[in-house]
Amino acid sequence: MLRVIKNHDIIITIIAIFLSVLSVLLIYSTTFNAQTSVEGEGAWQKQVVFLVIGFAVYFFISNIHINIINQKTIVVLILVLTFISLIYLLLFADTIASTQRWIQLGPLSFQPAEFAKISIVIASAYLYAKATKTDSTRTMLISSLIVATLGFLIFLQPSFGNALILFFIWGILFLIFAAIKLNLIALLGILLLIIASYHNFQGIFNSAGDEGTIIIKLLLILFAIIITVVFLKIFEYRNKIIPLFLIFILLLGPGTEFFYNNILRDYHRGRVQTFLAGNESDPTGSGFQVRQSLIAIGSGQLTGRGYMQGTQSSLKVLPFAHTDFIFAAFSEQFGFIGIIILFSIYMLLIYRLWLAYNITSDIFSKFMVIGVTAIIVTNLFINTSMNLGLIPVTGVPLPLISYGGSSVVLIMMCLGIAQMVRNSVTSKDLTTKFIWENKISYYNNTQSVD
Repeated sequence: MLRVIKNHDIIITIIAIFLSVLSVLLIYSTTFNAQTSVEGEGAWQKQVVFLVIGFAVYFFISNIHINIINQKTIVVLILVLTFISLIYLLLFADTIASTQRWIQLGPLSFQPAEFAKISIVIASAYLYAKATKTDSTRTMLISSLIVATLGFLIFLQPSFGNALILFFIWGILFLIFAAIKLNLIALLGILLLIIASYHNFQGIFNSAGDEGTIIIKLLLILFAIIITVVFLKIFEYRNKIIPLFLIFILLLGPGTEFFYNNILRDYHRGRVQTFLAGNESDPTGSGFQVRQSLIAIGSGQLTGRGYMQGTQSSLKVLPFAHTDFIFAAFSEQFGFIGIIILFSIYMLLIYRLWLAYNITSDIFSKFMVIGVTAIIVTNLFINTSMNLGLIPVTGVPLPLISYGGSSVVLIMMCLGIAQMVRNSVTSKDLTTKFIWENKISYYNNTQSVD
């Protein structure tokens, strides 16, 4: 117990408590006059319950040793449960707002797509930590198959935003693993592919107007990078990759058009078209939410209108002010100074997660911390960018602040994993300083032993 107390990062716990209190206050300020569940009636009371459950999960995970998770049986069990829950959704779950995203458990419900993010982090960390030089290609293919299956099931709900985040989180872990395993020449080849893909898409978007999105562009570039990495490992001679580069880049344009016209749903395309044309092009339709969000953020000015004084967020003008657009509600009430303070707190949290990464020499632990940090950063970036009209609207919550039980428990699990890594380190780990180069050297040395 003394070791756990000693290694526990109290700053992470304090930040989690602060954001949780802020969440309840903001949800109350945006729903105190709500009359329906859609408007948020009773949301702040439910959020308190979600936070209590979240903190229970947080402290439970914090006191688990990392070796309990780092077992093939546990990893397979987690993946099986994730697959079963996603398939159950598509077969038996009730349709809510034309989607099948929630499993009802009495008065509460949870969203399996959120927990799929943790599952892919655990599975990827396990595979990459166990991979040797001889089976690294097989490891890449297995992890690609897992994320493709999970992403497809999530997309069918449909939940394009969560599917995108899942691929993005996995892509970060994949590229870090590739950076460790591949040589400098391969990484330079990947960089050239990124540049070529960007210019290719730039021409497509300029000529086709609304037949694509920035999100899709980034996703397909990520796919291009991943496929390139796999090809670099499969083929012995690097010059064989050049024609594959050209073929894949040529297919990106038609692939984008097919995905946009045949895979995305009508409301997805509507959001994309409104985003590309400007939200003022449809101020009372698909652009209404972002337009009201920008008005709320702008009206906060330097110091904000004051708690519960926001006309946009408190008078039901701003839709979903307690969920997707809670950042706009916060900005209206606390202004630019409040935004600076909020982002400073998030940056402090990310810094503390980096300390958890830096304190351990275990590869599995390092990948786990990278994965959970990617979850938090991705949610933060997408939610705030959506509120500012920088990307199309998608239902991604602000970490630990937006209303939602699944989101709260997911983020608390992420913080609990960081604490679990800290509490699992040995005395040798605590006295050793690691930098990125040493980490790569350590990893390569362990693989050569295998």
